[in-house]
Parts: sequence; C-alpha cells; structure tokens
Amino acid sequence: MKSKLILTVAAVLFLGLLATPAMSQDEAKPSQMFFIGEDVVKPAMVTQYETAVKEWVNVMRTHELAVPSIHVSMREDFHYYYVIPVKSLADMETIDKAFGALVEKIGKEKFTAMVEQFDDLLDHEKRFVASRSTELSYVPETPRLTPEEARYLHWTFYSVQYGKMDEAKELAKDYVSLLASKGITDGYSLYIGGMGLELPMLAVLQSAKDPEDFWAQSKKNQTLLGEEGKQLDMRALALTRKIERVSGWARPDLSYLPEAGTN
Repeated sequence: MKSKLILTVAAVLFLGLLATPAMSQDEAKPSQMFFIGEDVVKPAMVTQYETAVKEWVNVMRTHELAVPSIHVSMREDFHYYYVIPVKSLADMETIDKAFGALVEKIGKEKFTAMVEQFDDLLDHEKRFVASRSTELSYVPETPRLTPEEARYLHWTFYSVQYGKMDEAKELAKDYVSLLASKGITDGYSLYIGGMGLELPMLAVLQSAKDPEDFWAQSKKNQTLLGEEGKQLDMRALALTRKIERVSGWARPDLSYLPEAGTN
C-alpha cells in the first residue's frame, strides 16, 4: 500500500487474488475486473505495517476517497492484497485522480510522510489485473456459510500450459456442473489473470471459518464428488505447468468499505 501507492498506479491478479469471495457481484455480468495491489511485508515489520495501513484507512474515510471499495486480505506468508473493482482499464485514471484529490486535501507534506513510512516495512510490491468469471465460479443455491463466517481464505493458483486456456475454461465449466449436481454447499470464485502476471493463469479462491473447517469440509466434498471429481482433477493436472496453494484471512479491519460505513 505504498505508493505510486495503492494504485497511483502505473501498472496494475490476480487473484491477489483477490480479497474475499463474498464480495458483492452482479451475477448477470460475465466478469468483474479488479485492480490489485500486492504488498510483500518484511515478517518482523508486520505490526508496524498494519498500524501504517490503518492510518491510511482513517485518512481515506475522513476525506471520503472516491473509489468504490478496497477489500484487503493477507496471506500466511505476509503478502497483503488490496482489491479495487473497476469497469475497465480506463478506470486506472479515475483511481489516480482520486488519490490526487486526496493529496490536495491532506497536503503533499503529510502524504509524502505517510508514503515514506512504508520504505522500511516492505520487501517488494506488485500491481496487476484480474477478472472474476461469473460463469466459471461456483455459487451454491444455499451456501453453507455466510460472508461474515467465511473469513479464512485459500487460494490455488494454476499456471496453465501455454495454448491450453480454452481447454482449462471448459474444464472449469465441468467442475461447476459437477458440484451443482452433487449439491456441494461450498462455493468458490475463479479469477482469470491479466496484466502484470505470468500468463496464462487461473486462480480459485475458497473460504471457510478457519483452517480446520476448510480441510474437514474439503474432505467431505471430495467424498461426495467421488470418481467423477478425481477424473476432473486429473484433467486439471494435464493442463497445468505449475500450482501454488496458499492460505490466509480476509482483513475487513484494513479495508476501505465506504458503503458499509465501517472498515
């Protein structure tokens, strides 16, 4: 969240994927694009980093930063994702102007000081784009958990073999159909990686109450999917050149959610 901070952006994923699968979506839309900032924090500096982020959130709330929202999540390996919904890449300019207006309100001296405090806290940062696919995400008719309960997050990043993305998308549709037919009550969001990532990439974001709940429910779901699920898994491996799995938590306390009225 340093800046060219939070997307004062000149280059903006995946899946940083992303923040929380419970983010409100218009299910009639084929996809929702996101700008994502990824901060990789020095482990020994996590407390100072979060204190600095909360200062930014307070400033954004006080001066009503003109962006729809910034959902935040953190991985167990100290990667923090900042996710802003956008309509298109053209919205980068709108976001840049919003932060420019914030600078005018708080003054360049204060803004610079707030940005520079991250210099000793970050290992590095990234900016990228990802889109959540409505068609390829699975939303059960009756979800097992409410968004408020689903704070534990599990990301699976699939580096798809070059030239195999169309096949990977068809496979994703087959997964959605199978889960629906088996009455699986745990959903997930599937994101398609864009600018700023190693492509082609797909990412799946799942959620649960906590690690114990995630793994226990995963085992139950695997049993329900049976041999059909195993066959889909084998097809997935055949289309993939690399898989990365990481876990973490939604961080509403570090998020900027103006419509919710609280962060």
